[in-house]
Amino acid sequence: MADQNLKVTLSAVDKTRQAFASVRGGLGRIGKSIVSVKGALIGLGATVALKQFATQIDNLAKASSRLGLTVNQIQTLQFAASQTGASAEELEKGLTRFSRSISEASTGLGVGVKAFEALGLSVTNADGSLKPTNELLNEVSDRLSAIKDPADKVRIAFDLFGRSGVNLVNTLQAGSSELNKLRDEFNAVTLQLTSEDAKAVEEANDLFDKLGRTFVSFGQKITSFILPILAVATVLTLAIFAAANPETSWLYPVDNV
Repeated sequence: MADQNLKVTLSAVDKTRQAFASVRGGLGRIGKSIVSVKGALIGLGATVALKQFATQIDNLAKASSRLGLTVNQIQTLQFAASQTGASAEELEKGLTRFSRSISEASTGLGVGVKAFEALGLSVTNADGSLKPTNELLNEVSDRLSAIKDPADKVRIAFDLFGRSGVNLVNTLQAGSSELNKLRDEFNAVTLQLTSEDAKAVEEANDLFDKLGRTFVSFGQKITSFILPILAVATVLTLAIFAAANPETSWLYPVDNV
């Protein structure tokens, strides 16, 4: 009787050991799965982040070409705008309108002419060439800082920068010295992205866009070839079902066979 009890006890211990081993194995597999999922999520997150950074840099490069500012100048202005209550989007819209105001003023057209005159500024150098956009921006900032009436500041900013100019008043009204302090602060706490860096990313991004469109065109061409074949196969399949089941043939519209 004692031997039998011992066997039962040993058997129970053995089964318990096996159960724990099975649990450990299951936990190990779960752990590996979690690690695999974690790795996949990290990879996906890195890919998404890379895409976002590439898009941001690409947009900076294109804005640089359009606005006549370096990539770093745009980035420092974005920082200054954010520190004074304006968004990057408002800044870009304002700078786009500012570039247009400069061009119009150089030909004596548009509301920008009177706005620059009100500030006592010329958009051209002594030789008749246009002043750089960044230089004019600093000059406008200095002249706005000398205007006492807030309404006049808003009116002139509106004429030069469009609707976004209203929100850029805070960015510009302290003068170029304070504006450039904020811009220098950005450079002090960040790694500088050069125009060459941005141009390289822009070119790569454009190539990837072309490659993506090439793959899409392949997919579209293959689809246009396969789908008509599948349509014929579907009609034939329906015809077979209709022939095999005359009593339910009304379910299979095969009039086009």
